[in-house]
Amino acid sequence: MTAPAETTDTITLDSGTGSTLTVTAHPTATPGLVVHDRGPFGDEWRLTHQLSTNTLGEFDTYDEAQAAAAALAGVADWTGGPEALQDEALIWKAIDAIEEAGGRFLCRKGGLGERVAATRAVQRLLLDLGEAHTRTCVSPLPKHPAAMGWQATAGSMAAGFARALHALNEAAPFEAAQIAEWFRGPFDDGLDPEEHTDWLEQHVAQGPELLEQWVEDGRRMAREAKTNTEAWEKEHAR
Repeated sequence: MTAPAETTDTITLDSGTGSTLTVTAHPTATPGLVVHDRGPFGDEWRLTHQLSTNTLGEFDTYDEAQAAAAALAGVADWTGGPEALQDEALIWKAIDAIEEAGGRFLCRKGGLGERVAATRAVQRLLLDLGEAHTRTCVSPLPKHPAAMGWQATAGSMAAGFARALHALNEAAPFEAAQIAEWFRGPFDDGLDPEEHTDWLEQHVAQGPELLEQWVEDGRRMAREAKTNTEAWEKEHAR
């Protein structure tokens, strides 16, 4: 569904380039929240707090933005000014509603929304890591030696990552949030292996020579694992 032709208002936004942009604001089921497009800057739809002009979320469709607005109807009185958004619990609920509707939470740099979103990203990753580690320890464990080895490795890596991320979050929350967002990926589909390989070469291997050695070692170990796996399967075949 596209936006209806009939509209009741406009809203003037900061375009991000030092100028302002006036767009058509579509009313929602929640007074104080409006839905609008990005004008010449894109096809996405945005949900915005009308009086403060703070954009809360970005969506692929008009319907998704309207669904998020409806979900926020009973959360707070959105007809107030910018001070209405300075509530951490409210921001947590807004993020929930926006993400459940299929959108992406937006916030102004350096504000409370950014801090809440950063905290949320770290907490979500810690929960995911905790679940991943726990699942690798639950019986019945795999009998296949290759599967068992990789499961044990994944559990150890998840545990180590969780401890390191938790410690980093205690000392440097902003850096922890950056790690969490990187791990999540720009489209919620995980990290980019190619980008991480380039990072490893630059910061860990400190050149292509050691990285190439890792590649060759990996190939050798993969061949050995294949041989051992085939022998095990042949031995245990019925």
